[in-house]
Amino acid sequence: MAGELKKGKYLYYHCTGNRGKCPERYTAQEKLTGEFASLLQELVIPQPVLDWLGDALLESDRTEHAARWQTIDRLRARYEQLDARIETMYTDKLDSRITQKNSSTGVRPTAGESKRQSAPKSGISNLRRPLPLIKPST
Repeated sequence: MAGELKKGKYLYYHCTGNRGKCPERYTAQEKLTGEFASLLQELVIPQPVLDWLGDALLESDRTEHAARWQTIDRLRARYEQLDARIETMYTDKLDSRITQKNSSTGVRPTAGESKRQSAPKSGISNLRRPLPLIKPST
């Protein structure tokens, strides 16, 4: 069956002829809706099937929720790793361990230069905020 809009507001369905000629030329949407609704009212789903469907839906939701938190944890770890690298680069630049010469050529500081000293956090690090996600208790 295929639907067709008539006069801009009436929806009629007609046979496409795929399975032979149909006796009715058109059927109004209201008639089809009523027949379909009466068929659905006769549908009865047994209680054990409903229970199984409910359990399956809950398990699916739990699995999806766990996968979402795994992704959040993975992204948070990557964010913290990149944030630490940015902080290290910034501190190295402030301490002149990174110069224009070695940053453009890819030369790394020597072992003596790369030893980290505890430096106060710069004002720019205050602009970084942690992700506002809180993992719910399970």
